[in-house]
Amino acid sequence: MNRAVILSSKPASPAGRNICRLLEFFGVSWSRATSAELLAANSSASARGERSLFCSSDALLELIARLDQSPDAKQAWSNSVHSIFVYPGEDESATRKLYTRLNLAWVEGSDSREEACHVADNDEFCGQLCGIQIRNRGRPPRRLLHSDASNSSNILGFGGGSGCVLAKYENVPLCISAHPEIVDIDAELPNGLFDVRQHVFAAVPVVLYIKWALREECWQSAQTGACLIIDDPLLKRSHGFVDFTELLRLMKLHDFTTNIAFIPWNWRRSSRRTTKLFLDNPNYFSLSIHGCDHTKAEFGNGSIDELYMRTARASRRMAGHEKRTGIRHDPVMVFPQGVFSSSAMTALKHSGLIAAVNNDTISADLSPLPITVRDVWDVAVMKYNNFPLFTRRYPWEGLENFAFDALLGKPAIMIIHHDACSDGCERLVQFIDGVNRSRIRPVWRSLGDVVRGSYLRCARGNERVEIEAYATETDLENASEHGEEFRVRRRECDPSALETVTADEKRVSYDASEGDVVAAVQVAPRDVTRLRYTYSRLAPTARAEPASTWTEARVMLRRLSCELRDNYVTKAKLGLESALGKKRSEWA
Repeated sequence: MNRAVILSSKPASPAGRNICRLLEFFGVSWSRATSAELLAANSSASARGERSLFCSSDALLELIARLDQSPDAKQAWSNSVHSIFVYPGEDESATRKLYTRLNLAWVEGSDSREEACHVADNDEFCGQLCGIQIRNRGRPPRRLLHSDASNSSNILGFGGGSGCVLAKYENVPLCISAHPEIVDIDAELPNGLFDVRQHVFAAVPVVLYIKWALREECWQSAQTGACLIIDDPLLKRSHGFVDFTELLRLMKLHDFTTNIAFIPWNWRRSSRRTTKLFLDNPNYFSLSIHGCDHTKAEFGNGSIDELYMRTARASRRMAGHEKRTGIRHDPVMVFPQGVFSSSAMTALKHSGLIAAVNNDTISADLSPLPITVRDVWDVAVMKYNNFPLFTRRYPWEGLENFAFDALLGKPAIMIIHHDACSDGCERLVQFIDGVNRSRIRPVWRSLGDVVRGSYLRCARGNERVEIEAYATETDLENASEHGEEFRVRRRECDPSALETVTADEKRVSYDASEGDVVAAVQVAPRDVTRLRYTYSRLAPTARAEPASTWTEARVMLRRLSCELRDNYVTKAKLGLESALGKKRSEWA
């Protein structure tokens, strides 16, 4: 019997099936058992204090009834069980009886969809969500829980009750959710985005419990990398409301890093003064690739050949910028206007880039692939030819979304445009200060290093560490005092396109089967090894025709008009609003 046990004597309910999927998503093996089977297995010495149970209130009441008939079985059971996650079953009378037994009471839920939920200040159980306030925007539970018992505590305070309570039965911890629904990670997201504020009660209690009770079995991130991205700016003294000298001062004062999503068309236009600022402060500033010409939907349509040649042109321009200025760029694509096609992701994969970063996850294809909760809970979306699409968020999506992402193992990548700095970056640094004070504990790095350091790991035995890699360059860190073997798995739907796998530029052997590429890598104590996956370059069927004079003129006109808008129109508009006393919205 596995450590995670689904306790049920009936066919799996929707909530039970969703829990099984969640356990598999987090890398936890599970088994199913009835109350009788569970009690019969309690004599196993290897199971002492190990099992984590998942069950409805009906199933737990049935188990308690069996335990009441045998004091010896009750003692053996309490010794073999680590904890239990409980959700309301279909039988309300059974749920009431259970709550009475546990000194819990039902209270009527709030109808408000805007009321705040308060996550307990319990560092061990709540992890990155510890002490966070979540502004509920989903359907609240019909009933909440309330307890005055000394051995219980609220985990998710809401209205006059709690959406989740920690209690005990026979010294066994119980995590009791007031909500009968469990998030379905295979549910399709119509907009491709997951907002924890809309799924608080279905997602937060069960994820907190799994990550707490089964910590050793779960995939874990080595660290939460963080970076702020500002789209579009030229490397001039200022762009719109972004003043690079002032931004550097704020980064040093408030401890964060900034990546400029740089438009390759601007490769010959960086000023010497700002270039020197970037060269002198590589720990604070970095560059990524923001399209090519930054024209409308330039990576949202076209053939793979066209998109591949467009990507190659963007890379040549960035190389030219590096040669002129000395500023190295991260081989990461940030899509203009967030628009991309599945063909664009294939083109990037074969162009030597290591990842893409975007707000949107649904492609611009005529028949886009469905995006599920599972896809966006993953460290990166791997649906597009297994080239990683890392997601980023705006600060106004709330600290709670960044904290929940960190709980899942995702990096904290933030996005703003220059107008978000119109108040002297006051709201921005307040938000970043909140992130830095939270249990997210971000590690601020360049965007490239955030991407390379974002992977999942789990120790399997004393000498082997399982790794789930995402970017085509991954920095494997061994923080221990002894050498470790990393068994690295990366999803790959087309192994024939993979030319080499190298560790610190030395070839390593790998196995490719069933959609995975698996390599074994030895990492020395207190060392970092860079694993790189190199894919074959494409051979376009048509030659790239030079852009016509008219096309080049249109691109230039678009770029100059955007700069005019940012540097004058937007500044004048916001300045007028400020003069009229219009207050900018707060970021929570």
